[in-house]
Amino acid sequence: MTNSSYFSPLRQRLIVFHHNGPSCTTPSDCPQGMHNLYRYSVTTPFSLMGVSEVLDYNRSCSVGPNARQSPFLISNHFANSRLGLPSLDIASQINVKSVIEARIAACTDIIGKRPNFLVVDFWSIGDLPEVAQSHNRAVATDFLIGRAT
Repeated sequence: MTNSSYFSPLRQRLIVFHHNGPSCTTPSDCPQGMHNLYRYSVTTPFSLMGVSEVLDYNRSCSVGPNARQSPFLISNHFANSRLGLPSLDIASQINVKSVIEARIAACTDIIGKRPNFLVVDFWSIGDLPEVAQSHNRAVATDFLIGRAT
């Protein structure tokens, strides 16, 4: 297996985004090909507090009115503690396969598109790598057979 076939089985190009960087409105602000993430994406809320707010799909899967026109969807799958800080306890409850998959499915139904990015706190807690691999495999399969959302 060559490196190119390993990293790009669909022979797609790499898109580079930045977050919290310069606006890139003038050529000298950013290197060529560097794009502001929020110019091309829509995001679910990132100010959720506690497990119950993550599991309230009507709230946690809400996005702005232009979600369908945006090429990319960022799903924020994390919540802060009552102190407003990331929580190992919350991550251990919501970073499990059944919760992540249920929320991806619910948000896909509500928003009408699958997330391209899943943002979590404490990625090494729970089943995120397994879910990401499974999700990416399903997206690639659907793309290849023409069912992409």
